[in-house]
Amino acid sequence: MRARNIRGAFVQRRERNHRPISARAGVLAVSLAAVTLLGACGSGATSNGSSASDRIVIGTLGPRTSSVTSLPDIATGIRAAIASVNAAGGVKGHRIQLVDCDTRLEANQELACTRKMISEKVTAVVAGTIAVDQSGVEIKQLDKAGIPYFGSSGVSVAELTGNGVYLLASGSPGWFYGAAKVLRDNGVRKIGIYGGNNTASVNFGVKQVKKAVADLGFPEPAVVLADPASDPTLAASASKIAASGVDGIIMLPENPALMMKAVKASGFTGKVSSFSSQVDAGLASVGAIADGIYVSSQTAFVTDSGNPEVAKFLADMRRFEPDGKVSLNSLSGYAAVRLFAKIAATVPGGIDAASFRSTLDNLAAPVDTGLVGPWAIKGRPAVLPAAPRVLNPNIAYGIVRGGKIVAAAPGFSNPFPG
Repeated sequence: MRARNIRGAFVQRRERNHRPISARAGVLAVSLAAVTLLGACGSGATSNGSSASDRIVIGTLGPRTSSVTSLPDIATGIRAAIASVNAAGGVKGHRIQLVDCDTRLEANQELACTRKMISEKVTAVVAGTIAVDQSGVEIKQLDKAGIPYFGSSGVSVAELTGNGVYLLASGSPGWFYGAAKVLRDNGVRKIGIYGGNNTASVNFGVKQVKKAVADLGFPEPAVVLADPASDPTLAASASKIAASGVDGIIMLPENPALMMKAVKASGFTGKVSSFSSQVDAGLASVGAIADGIYVSSQTAFVTDSGNPEVAKFLADMRRFEPDGKVSLNSLSGYAAVRLFAKIAATVPGGIDAASFRSTLDNLAAPVDTGLVGPWAIKGRPAVLPAAPRVLNPNIAYGIVRGGKIVAAAPGFSNPFPG
């Protein structure tokens, strides 16, 4: 079975045709060592003679074995981070243990996995992916049980608005605003929005990007949505957006590789931006064709080995998950666990869901992992009224060079106006 990825400003299938999972999915870019792992929806038993008092149990959930779309990279990054933390003595002397539940990309199983997290009494659900059920019922059940939903990428309305949600960074709004701001910062005066298909997910993205473009002072953008049925190579739609009088294009790709090839072939000479996960997904098949495309990312880039925390991520992947894929998805899972461990180490007394959540809610001094922007909760206003859980509005900017995404600017910055 070939693993595929979903991660980005809107949930999507990353199949060859890159059609969306569902209309609702558009509400929105992983050898075991030194860690005891449970199987997907496992029994919760410990090994190596450790007792419950010796460990901190965290959970994660997401599609691991779906024939449509799977996210093994996130779990790989989570495992590497747990192994690294445990090898260094754990958190306050306690080893982290993982409950990983396979949602199989099924709404019923997403709810079942949520109930599994509650029954296992995990301290937090870390870097979870709820992709199919966009009703928010899982977030509400975790909140009712007092379990924080921590370190997620914020690709659904439930994540952007739900009680008990603690996003890894700026969520999908950060991707949208970041893609617009990086064009403004590079001299673009008029933006065009190019969607790879006329679907609910792309139309959701169009609305969000249009708001970002307006808030950042651009005029009304040109919008072109492709129809792959009549334009299978996307040549016609790419030529149309290129000829629309814009000097910058934001891509909302459902087929990143095909869109990048089409824009390049159109002769467009302006600037192009998109979201890190989507571009990352298409690079393997387009290589240097994508050179010059700007991206916005919630995490640092895997190529930034000069960042000591990225260098540690790469070393931990080689040591603990040598067969795992180094990607923005695995870095995202790794970053969430590293942030969890740093914050958990400051919890006064015992570490459980209640004490960890209280520490999160009262966290005023920013925690810096080097993998995401400085992170805090208390006293931070929401950057958008419609997204009250976006309290850490940080984005990293990258650019494709030599067929790889590299940092376009050092560190992280706030893409939101005001």
